[in-house]
Amino acid sequence: MGDNFVMNVEQVFARISQELRTPLARKILAIPPGAAFSEEKLTEVIAEDAVFGVRTVFLAGLVNPVPVQFPAVSSAVTALGFDIVKSLALWLPLYTFDAVGPEETADQHVRLRDLWEHSLVCGILAGRMVAAEDSNPTAKAFVAGLLHDAGRVLCYRLFKDEFHEALKLAAAKGVSLAQAEHSVFGADHAEIGHFWARQVILPRWATYAIRYHHTRLTSLPGNIEPLLKKTLAVIRIADHFGADSFGSEVGFEALENRLPLGEEWAALTQRDKNCRRLMKQLQEEVAGVREMFGFDESTPDRSVKGLLSAGGRPRGRVIPFPQRARPKDAGGAAPAKKLTILIVEDHGSLLEVLGLYFMRAGYHVRTACDGETALDILGREEVHLLVLDLKLPLLDGFGLLRRMQDATLLYRPYVIVISAPGGDGDKSRVFELGADAYVPKPFHLSCLLEKIKTVEQQLAN
Repeated sequence: MGDNFVMNVEQVFARISQELRTPLARKILAIPPGAAFSEEKLTEVIAEDAVFGVRTVFLAGLVNPVPVQFPAVSSAVTALGFDIVKSLALWLPLYTFDAVGPEETADQHVRLRDLWEHSLVCGILAGRMVAAEDSNPTAKAFVAGLLHDAGRVLCYRLFKDEFHEALKLAAAKGVSLAQAEHSVFGADHAEIGHFWARQVILPRWATYAIRYHHTRLTSLPGNIEPLLKKTLAVIRIADHFGADSFGSEVGFEALENRLPLGEEWAALTQRDKNCRRLMKQLQEEVAGVREMFGFDESTPDRSVKGLLSAGGRPRGRVIPFPQRARPKDAGGAAPAKKLTILIVEDHGSLLEVLGLYFMRAGYHVRTACDGETALDILGREEVHLLVLDLKLPLLDGFGLLRRMQDATLLYRPYVIVISAPGGDGDKSRVFELGADAYVPKPFHLSCLLEKIKTVEQQLAN
């Protein structure tokens, strides 16, 4: 191993402290826990970004053994409390896809998506298994499982070359990954994650889960509560089962989780076979929500450029919602046909989140990331409602509205304009050009959905 890969732990901690000074982290850390307005302020910070807000709400819905769908950030904060939602909000930026640059090269064994998938599976598994063990609330178990590898993600995000060098060193010398990390970073990922957890003032139980997730149960501090001890047992089991689940030449847990798990199973009433079955099921479930969190193998580049087809034109796509057929003997009127919504937005992540959100609400969704593609879709397909951003490449929102006035369309849609506040005349201009409603950014997705439901009722009459 070359000296270029050897770091001083003070360097590592200093870089992590520096990275905490992001606008989002500063806003969250400035909220005093326990104050009368803390939950309201946290809701406000999370809801400032529509993509971040919907991802946080989706995560919050996974906290329960039976997932729920919270209608808004405020309802998630009210139901789960400040500490839980704050922890979720601090976990998400560790995996922000848009910030990581190009996809990893072939000689790198682990991808950011692997780390995200492993953490999310561990979180859900911990919540569900602990729920079967104990009647106490499982939100802590979910968050502990979700956050346990925060140190590893920080190493990957901030020191990618050194991260992969530690993997290679562990494989070449047959040592544990923790030993290899100590050689490279001066600390292992549990210690690095523990430093981060204290910097962002996570609850003590979450900090303990990060610090001790590779510690044998018999060696844990005596003041660890029984629920957290069971959670750590589940995390160690999940790490063991997930060691080879990502197709990596070197599974990032494989080199340190081959010890017998007798004491972990002794702490639980569940057994190996059932856990393996649940683990496989969860991996399939998590793979199904990759797109919502910005991970998509087919289009790793979420920029407008990355969404361009080989011919140079942005792609649009149909996202059909699988309607449940009404039983023949159910009686009553046939279900009304759901709206087809065309979303025109050049921000790849927001386009994706809006599409998935409306799809889950039962609508058929079509997407485009520029006005030219949107006009082409409107000329060929029946679209009932158009959600339109104004600032678009090739043909902006004003131009699209102007062209729609003269174009021959199969169906003239109801138009809702969503746009960041611009000049004073923007709102009046879009109404002059035929728009029916104007929603300024940032907006709450639940509010936009309510507006769409109102339009749906109007169109049905």
